[in-house]
Amino acid sequence: MRTRNITLFITFLLCSFILKAQDYEMPVPSGDTYIYFNADELDYDGNTRTAGLLGDVNVTAVNSDFDETRIYSENLYINQAEQKVYNEGEVRVEQDGGELRGENLFYDYQNSHLTLQNISAEYPPIRLLHADSAEFKNGRQRYRGAQVTCCDQEDPHYHLKAGSVTMTPEKRVYVTNALLYLSDVPVFYLPFFWRSLDSKKPFTTYVDFTQSARTGYGLLTSTVFFPTRNLRTTVNLDGYTKAGFGYGVQLLVQNTDKVIGNLEAYAIDDQKEEDYRWGVSGGFWAQLFDNSDHLNRDDGGAMYTMQSQFRSVSDPYFNDTYFRSNPFKFMPDQDINVAFSRQSRRSITRISYSQKDEYNYVTEEYEIVEKILPKFEYHLMPFTLPLGIVNRFNANVYNTEVRDEGFKQTAGAFWHSSRSFNLNRTFTLLPYVSLDERVIFRDKDNNEDAYVTRLGSGVNLRAELLTGSLDISYDYLKRFSTGTLNTDNVSDDMGEELNRIYIQNHYRPSQWLYFRLGTGYDLRETQDNWSFDNRMLPILAELGVNTMNGDLNLFAQNLYDVKEGQEAFVLQSDFRMFKKSRMVFGMNNYSLDQNSYLFNTKFWFRPENITWYFDVGVDFEIRQGSLNAYSRSFKVYKDFHDAHMEFGVEDRNNNLSFAFRIAVLCGKKHRDDTFSKEDRYWSPWRNPGDLR
Repeated sequence: MRTRNITLFITFLLCSFILKAQDYEMPVPSGDTYIYFNADELDYDGNTRTAGLLGDVNVTAVNSDFDETRIYSENLYINQAEQKVYNEGEVRVEQDGGELRGENLFYDYQNSHLTLQNISAEYPPIRLLHADSAEFKNGRQRYRGAQVTCCDQEDPHYHLKAGSVTMTPEKRVYVTNALLYLSDVPVFYLPFFWRSLDSKKPFTTYVDFTQSARTGYGLLTSTVFFPTRNLRTTVNLDGYTKAGFGYGVQLLVQNTDKVIGNLEAYAIDDQKEEDYRWGVSGGFWAQLFDNSDHLNRDDGGAMYTMQSQFRSVSDPYFNDTYFRSNPFKFMPDQDINVAFSRQSRRSITRISYSQKDEYNYVTEEYEIVEKILPKFEYHLMPFTLPLGIVNRFNANVYNTEVRDEGFKQTAGAFWHSSRSFNLNRTFTLLPYVSLDERVIFRDKDNNEDAYVTRLGSGVNLRAELLTGSLDISYDYLKRFSTGTLNTDNVSDDMGEELNRIYIQNHYRPSQWLYFRLGTGYDLRETQDNWSFDNRMLPILAELGVNTMNGDLNLFAQNLYDVKEGQEAFVLQSDFRMFKKSRMVFGMNNYSLDQNSYLFNTKFWFRPENITWYFDVGVDFEIRQGSLNAYSRSFKVYKDFHDAHMEFGVEDRNNNLSFAFRIAVLCGKKHRDDTFSKEDRYWSPWRNPGDLR
């Protein structure tokens, strides 16, 4: 074979020599593009300057960027005059890390322009099952009449039949006018589909179909990508038949020690409500500067940080209708706070702004309840004086605006000292004293500054017993008359803000189980009735279970008042039913509505070795013997080789809605890259795998 190729190359040179003898010279290569080839036979036409290659043809074209295009066929023609390669019949092409098979190739190697017919191709993770025609130019590939998939099974579980597929290998692919097929069954129409092929910046689009009495039928899209390695971005573009078009963005900073945060924002010009509605929520923490390497600085240096938390909506019902996944379904209030802080080994200094609003159902607007601008706080780290006395100190200055009261400026300082005494192996005594000094500066309603002093003391006796840790404590806090150290005899509480005995027992027989029981007795003299029922503090009983293998997680708390009766009961649990199937059960009841018992239930059916599974959930209220199921949901899931399908129906407060989603993971090896650990995090309002 090597001898045959050398012979062909010598033959090609002889042809060139003969042509030169006939007053013809071979063109000098431009330096931008060149080709070389192997073949069983060479037939060169000097008049047309065309080389006909026959049998086991292998042609390699290299452009100015040293990108190679390899062509394999049984017959091929090279036109030197026009710098083109073409063939008739089957051909195989290797280009940009992928492989194509087709017919009737035409390749302009000077301009890197290639066309094919009846093509199949593989550019992992993309597989082109078939295309009527293809055109390659300037690194971009465009296929018409194409069938494309990411499934690498011989018989793919799904594919898109598209009018046009445009792909830039190792960068991106987008599809227009496409039908999605599961096996050979058409599922739904996609006017547009986009996905990144950059392994370092995965770019995936999720599609949801919904129906709701409030918004009508909806097509919801969530496009997830990473503009930087640590910033996970989701862009939402939605359309509703009743409400119109909505748009939003979700940002999540991950895998970094200096910035932590998330943001979710959404807006829509709601045609049904005839109002522009919006919502935003999130929070972040960022390290601005850090020179706290005490080995290199005498003062130890400091770390400077900024943090914020915010949630705000146009109306209290916005989250329930539009936000993808949010714990605040109904939001009658909203808040925002921003803070800058400096932390050293000795102290923390913090300057912040905070605001809380409440919704006014008469004016249908949020109104400021309290705004503090600025809030200055200074905390000394706990330090120890002689004799083992541990001290804490903090000071603050507030500039507070309260609804209907205007601004009030206050300042204060607080000192706390305590000393621990180990009496023996069983008992520990911890006495403490505290001093709180506060001044309210004069304003339009008060002509003088008001100084208020509070003095506190107490002691706690802890006993480590077989029944757990028993704490018996006494706490006293006295407020003096304004501007003096005399008893406040004018106020209703006579200046006694706290005077009580409290007993609490915490028992943890194992790492996964604990009990807590506590109550107290009020000793304030301002109590008119000294009866036991009046002075007995509510009895708190709490149970927590968190098994190491995750079979059971349970929290239960009950608050009972001896005089008034039951005040509150809360139960929340999730536990394994069998293998990977779990159930959630919760219940609560409060004294504000003692006849109302609220239940939330959900069952996650996850059989092993089966790709179908489902969720069922019912939230209901029992009131005086009647049952009202105010929220019902059912979701069914199907996992394919590297795709995921969901169908769900939900009825919440007589608002029936449907949702349908297909997530194409585009290559099984990309499955773990598609979902971050935050997506897998479970909470009562988010199911496993739900997008944030």
